[in-house]
Order: sequence, then structure tokens, then C-alpha cells
Amino acid sequence: MILPRGLVRGQITAMATFHPQGAPAQPVGLRPLWLAVGLALLLALSACQERLATRGHFLEDADIAVLEGESLNRDAVRSFLGEPSTRRMLRGTDEGETWLYIGERTSQKTYHDTKVLDRRIIVLHFDETGFVSEREILTYDNGQLIIPRARTTPTPGRQFTLWQQFVGNFGRFNTPTPTR
Repeated sequence: MILPRGLVRGQITAMATFHPQGAPAQPVGLRPLWLAVGLALLLALSACQERLATRGHFLEDADIAVLEGESLNRDAVRSFLGEPSTRRMLRGTDEGETWLYIGERTSQKTYHDTKVLDRRIIVLHFDETGFVSEREILTYDNGQLIIPRARTTPTPGRQFTLWQQFVGNFGRFNTPTPTR
């Protein structure tokens, strides 16, 4: 066995391995460490990627342009856009029906809140003959912020703590029932 200059038999350790041509190779003990560091870095960077999501019937501008151009009946709208997200009938009137196509695009990064990028609600009003009589496009800016009230509804009875509930159950189950 040929040893590199300056080494004597018995001084070779597991960390010092050499290439047959004499060029030093990477120590064997560090390869799993570098692999683990690289994998951890890859996982950490993939967690920072933004996740985009489309929900509902999100219609593109080209689809909306087709709706603007011509008068369509219910069957044509259904074949072109699919079933609506919801329908509503105006009860007590013969004004027809309203179809809503609701969709939004959102993004979310790691632990941040979901952010709405775009929201569109396409409202199609049909007349009594079944043709589109009016079109509305509502966006995120048309929405209203609703703040729920922080009140609670009181309930009758006593409020027990966890400790009171735990201690209050001792002796309650195996007591003899009184006979008459």
C-alpha cells in the first residue's frame, strides 16, 4: 500500500480517505451530513412557495366578453358556462330567474392568512321567456365587510369550573336509591 507523503502506517483514520491517483477525495463521514443539510434546505425553501387556488366558477375575461356580446337563453348559458353556483327565483313575480356564477382566486404563503387576489360574481337575470335580460359583474370591491358581534347568549343554570365538575361527581353514581 502506498501512503501519501508524511503518513506512516497506523496514522490513517476513517476521516482521511484518498483517491487512488493521489488526489484527496471527500471524507466519507461528511456525505450523509451534506445530504441531510441539502434535504433540509430544500424542504425549507419549498415551504415558502406561494400557493394559488381557484375556487368556484371563476370566469376569465374572454368568457365574460362572450356573455356581453349576444343574447343567450338558459340552455346556451348552461352549455357555455356550466351549471351556476346558485339560482334564485323571485317569488310572487313572473320576472324570471337569476343565476349566480361565484368564483375567486386566493394565495397563501406558509403561515400567513389567505389573501384574496380576485373575486368575481357574475349575475345573470333571465326574463320570463328564458333569455338573459340583464348582466352584472360584481368584484371584491363591491363586497361589504361584516363584523360579527362579540356578545354571548346567557344560559340558565350555574357555571361550573373543571375542578367543580370533577369533584362533584364523586359519590354520585353508586348511592343506593331510597325505597318507599
